[in-house]
Amino acid sequence: MLKALIARFIRKPAALMHVPEGQRLIRCFVHGKNFPGAILALPYSFGFYTTRYIAAVDAQAAEMAVLESLRNEPALQLPADMEKPTDARVYFESIDAVPNDTPPVPNAGFTFYQMDT
Repeated sequence: MLKALIARFIRKPAALMHVPEGQRLIRCFVHGKNFPGAILALPYSFGFYTTRYIAAVDAQAAEMAVLESLRNEPALQLPADMEKPTDARVYFESIDAVPNDTPPVPNAGFTFYQMDT
């Protein structure tokens, strides 16, 4: 079980991103709060931090694209028998345009913490 859980979080190293003409590389620092522990097989709610890079025309487009990618992130999927929580939230602590040749590292993974600690 531990091996399967760890495999959910392992990703290949990020390569340089292609940034289409008219777009910028944007770095988003994201903070998630009040996610149900069942996602990670934990008995308590958890929060997380993650950094994501995305090519977008502006900060608003980047925010929407990153939010959609987090909704589809395998590591954050609810168990099939669980209802969607009403108090889980994602906050964008910073959204910054960076030089287009910035390596998008880490662009994967999470730092998790126990809520109310």
